Amino acid sequence: MTTLGDKLGHWWLMPDFKAFQSEVSKRFKADIPLRERNDWQPLFEQERSRVQQLGANIAAGERRIDAIVYALFDLSAAEVALIERSV
Repeated sequence: MTTLGDKLGHWWLMPDFKAFQSEVSKRFKADIPLRERNDWQPLFEQERSRVQQLGANIAAGERRIDAIVYALFDLSAAEVALIERSV
């Protein structure tokens, strides 16, 4: 059984569809058929953008949570900086 591996398992980190297509070819020893590429490429780009946006939303939420926690513990700017450097 062929597994996705690290690169295809994190396909949204690939720079473009060509890199994705190349990895699919290496991993599965077959190219994406030409007639299907017109469907795959926009889907790849759309979903990669969606995953990146979700990641940005999660990161922003984590920063808001951090700020709330820092405020709850009444941490100084120096204490927050120390925590941020250690994480």
